[in-house]
Amino acid sequence: MHRIFRIPELVNLIIQHLTIRGLEAVENSDWLYDKSKEPYNVLASVALQDIKALGQTSKVFTEACLNEAWLSQIGVAGLLRLVDAVEEIPRDDDTGSKTWKMSRQLTEQDIPILLRHSSRIQELSLSSIHYLEDTEGAAEMLSFDRMVIFFPKLRTLSWHATGTAELNFVMSSIGDDVLTGISATILAPIPSNIMAMVEKRRHHLKTLFLSSAGHSSENSNVGRTVKTVLQDTTSLTELHISDDVGEYINLWDAAAQLPRLTKLTFHDSSPAGGPSSEVTYSRLAVFDLRLATPDVFILAMASVDFTSLQCFEIDFDGSTSTHRPLDILSAVARSCGTCPLRTLSLRVSGLSGITYPPEKILGPESLDVLKQLPLTHLDINMSWSWNLTNDSLRNIALTWRNITVLDLDPTGVWPTPSNVTMDGLELLAYSCPRLRMLGIQFDSTPPEFYRAEDLYRHMQGRSWSETVHMLSVGRSVIDSPKDVALFLSCIFPNLETCLPHLPSEPAHRVVYQRWIRVSEFLPVMGLARRQERWWDEVEQ
Repeated sequence: MHRIFRIPELVNLIIQHLTIRGLEAVENSDWLYDKSKEPYNVLASVALQDIKALGQTSKVFTEACLNEAWLSQIGVAGLLRLVDAVEEIPRDDDTGSKTWKMSRQLTEQDIPILLRHSSRIQELSLSSIHYLEDTEGAAEMLSFDRMVIFFPKLRTLSWHATGTAELNFVMSSIGDDVLTGISATILAPIPSNIMAMVEKRRHHLKTLFLSSAGHSSENSNVGRTVKTVLQDTTSLTELHISDDVGEYINLWDAAAQLPRLTKLTFHDSSPAGGPSSEVTYSRLAVFDLRLATPDVFILAMASVDFTSLQCFEIDFDGSTSTHRPLDILSAVARSCGTCPLRTLSLRVSGLSGITYPPEKILGPESLDVLKQLPLTHLDINMSWSWNLTNDSLRNIALTWRNITVLDLDPTGVWPTPSNVTMDGLELLAYSCPRLRMLGIQFDSTPPEFYRAEDLYRHMQGRSWSETVHMLSVGRSVIDSPKDVALFLSCIFPNLETCLPHLPSEPAHRVVYQRWIRVSEFLPVMGLARRQERWWDEVEQ
């Protein structure tokens, strides 16, 4: 029989074509979620409308459309609205958040309707965006005289709210053998029933996110739970712990024993952190690490080898008396020397404005230590001292031609003016065709041919970068915003904004305002440059 007559397959193909997921992710401001995305794929609003409309056209589509529409949900209010058991609480703000409260007791008559939809939910996020408020009596209204498994297929549960009524409702209604992903990231103690579920499901968990944002009364609970889980699991593929649990378990050592682990996040504030012996992470692809100081990082990397790492993001908590920038770069190069590293991010807090002795300055060849890494994303925000040149950018362009993000500490300490000039930016424009974001301090003095007609003749036939949309300029000196905007629009015609460092000193605010003026000029000037190039192509 021809495939066109296989109705179920045809229905699934049509629905897959309409399904768009992951465009409206649940937001979380915790540092962990800026880097590590939990396995949660909400259906885009437009796709949801299409799925609902298709499901109403014919019975042949109804079940498949319901499965798709209810696969991922935010909160349980949408489910309870089906039986008119909740009412919305009016809000005065424009944040888009919605709050609900129970309006009546759930009854036996509600169970079939709830089950028809809840039994399809596989991913559930209980967040502070759309949530059921813990009003008086809410817990009792959500309960039944008997146990009902409303979520037999739930495999991922995320909790980012502070209320517990809907959490307790879900936790008491989960199937026994399905849940493989648990996430609890809040600014308050994590409820004991979540911690108990983590321990109960430890043999089956594939993803685990835990963060109480350093809540003092909760560190011990998180630490003990993580220790229990990691001593008795082999199935974890993702582990993200933002609390420091070093008092209970050495995550460097424990993570190396997880044979399937591909994504790892943890915080080690110990002044002597690192593995107890040499370790190799053979399957780890993404590593987000937060440490006390760069010194701890250098010491730890001496005992670590990565063979499959593709993304390495390091955050440091504060300053250190021995800054050692070259040692940090060398430590990365040593531990990642044989892996396909694409993304490298180095960030630190509390160092802005600190000047280091001349021997600590990163010169034109300082980045050569990273040359063996196939980087496409390099983000350094360490407030280091720099003295790069146009030749440095030429070497970067030759080494990492496919780079998409190049952020070289634009708020760090650079010569005034920088030895990187507009020529260096132009070199990147035609040498790195995939560059989307550039961050660097440079001498913004336009070339001698800055007048429009001379600049136009200079750019004729030259390549430019249509992909660069953001330029982070840090403390780059600027005199003439209009002339700078004109030149930038020639090499980056789609550039949308220049981001200067926000100064705290009044003397530097003039420079900041000039860069803001550049951003105001860019849309019009960029349009003009694109039209000029278009007319040239038409005439040819």
